[in-house]
Amino acid sequence: MTMSLNCRALEAVEALLAHMEERRITVHPVEGGGRYVDCGIASRGGILAGIELAGICLGGLAQVSIVPGEARGRAVPLVQVVTDHPVQACLASQYAGWALQDGKFFAMGSGPMRAAAGTEAIYDRAGFPRDG
Repeated sequence: MTMSLNCRALEAVEALLAHMEERRITVHPVEGGGRYVDCGIASRGGILAGIELAGICLGGLAQVSIVPGEARGRAVPLVQVVTDHPVQACLASQYAGWALQDGKFFAMGSGPMRAAAGTEAIYDRAGFPRDG
């Protein structure tokens, strides 16, 4: 059986955490359980941390890389995403609509964890396991 998006993302997070020092990231416990992984806000982070974070946000269903490109005649790095599962990686893993609020803080949640908790029909139509 295919792993859920959330389980695939968790595997990718654990792989990232195995290289915390090299990726220059930090982990902070969250009250009530869970962890906050800082890949470049207060931590230094870096390109590899960003690439791995992007892969996590795509539910572990895509390869993310930096490739050479051009913009307005100048050489620039571009982000390339390759997947055989675009609906699951891009839609199911990124579908927002999960209201998160704590006091004055408000945000819309998305990502593989959102897919695990989501009940909208879009997840059933995406055809990928969500529980986990």
